[in-house]
Amino acid sequence: MNGVLYILNNLIQIIECVFFLEQIAKPRFKFSTICGFWLAGVVLVFVLGRAVPLSQDLQGDLRILLGAVVMIGLYHGKIIKRILTYLLVLVFSLSSEFVGLKVCSELYHLPYEELSIKENYIVFAMILIADVLFIFCLLFSIFWRRKELWIHGNFRQLGIMLLFVTIHFLMVIVYYLDQSVLDNPRNQMIQTGFQLLLYFALIFNYFNALRTRKLMESEQTLRNLETEMEHNYQYYMLADEKFTEVSKLRHDILNQIQTVQYLLRNGENEQEARAIMQRIEEQLAAAKTVHFCQNPIINSVLTVKMNTVQASGIETDILLSDCGDLPFDNYDICSLFANLYDNAVEACQKLGEGKDRFIEMRSGIQNDFFVLKLRNSCAPVTEMKNGEMPKSDKGSDGHGYGTKIIENIAKKYDGSFTMRFENGVMTAVVALRLIVVKK
Repeated sequence: MNGVLYILNNLIQIIECVFFLEQIAKPRFKFSTICGFWLAGVVLVFVLGRAVPLSQDLQGDLRILLGAVVMIGLYHGKIIKRILTYLLVLVFSLSSEFVGLKVCSELYHLPYEELSIKENYIVFAMILIADVLFIFCLLFSIFWRRKELWIHGNFRQLGIMLLFVTIHFLMVIVYYLDQSVLDNPRNQMIQTGFQLLLYFALIFNYFNALRTRKLMESEQTLRNLETEMEHNYQYYMLADEKFTEVSKLRHDILNQIQTVQYLLRNGENEQEARAIMQRIEEQLAAAKTVHFCQNPIINSVLTVKMNTVQASGIETDILLSDCGDLPFDNYDICSLFANLYDNAVEACQKLGEGKDRFIEMRSGIQNDFFVLKLRNSCAPVTEMKNGEMPKSDKGSDGHGYGTKIIENIAKKYDGSFTMRFENGVMTAVVALRLIVVKK
């Protein structure tokens, strides 16, 4: 085979293999560095094969050994895992070679023996082999990383690559149906160069999309931190305000208790003493606590929500457990508690004054899931069929807002979100898996 075509075909397959290894292994160096090192080894083998010369079989063995050196030396992980990974690459390569040669053989009705001695057929077969190898690599990458890709939304990039490579494979077959194009060396060079440019463009677009997504995630993280800091600030300001309020209340109550003791000791004005005690009870009831659990984010959210005008007049009972060290994003925790509480307040408000309005919140860990349960009084709702969530319609029911957000959070952490209405009480249960997929 022409030396330039040989190097180009090998470069294409190197790029495919390195891209595949990027998906399932941890590289020590940059993508371009690994490709350059591998290509330099292939060129060295090619030069030695021409100078010594070396047999085709020996050159093939040297290329296999070179790939093993690249896998073991330029990637992280246990040695056995790296060897198995490279064996997988070899299986893909051999399978691709079989498919490519088989297609070429069937297309021109030639046995393998004749294909191996005709350079123009070999170039066509190498183009097919490269496409098949890339298709195998992409399919396995999608299967191997399906859960991670689904969570981070990277299915689209690999899917687009798979589509374009498949289209190129089919178009090459159609193009080479005209056997006369095989006899034009310039045409062979153009087809190989086009394939290289196509792969370069697809891989460049893939990594560029990943960088863009990481930048967007960084911006989202920054916004989440700002939101978290704002809630923490509100929490600590309210905590300081409550501390001052409780200190004043303690001083005032001590004075009033002394007055009550004086009135009772003299046996007079018992009615006035009872009135003072009643005022003390009212003052204590108005001083709501600002500490619900060990998680400051949850504390801040609930404290802010409970001190709103909308939440006034609603009897609230919050008992939270196992919230101290949750492995979830703080923004998601904030959004989860805020939306659940807002939905409950919305439902209670629709009952109107004079009705029994309450909110009850509980949490705990059950079977590797963090479970948050919220019960609240609620007006009758339309029947929810097949476990569907109530629609986000202000007039439909008490849990109209935020249900979609809560569903997305549950889905993100491989959990569930269910709601049930019974006897004037809406019960919402959110379960989030504690073992989350790392980014």
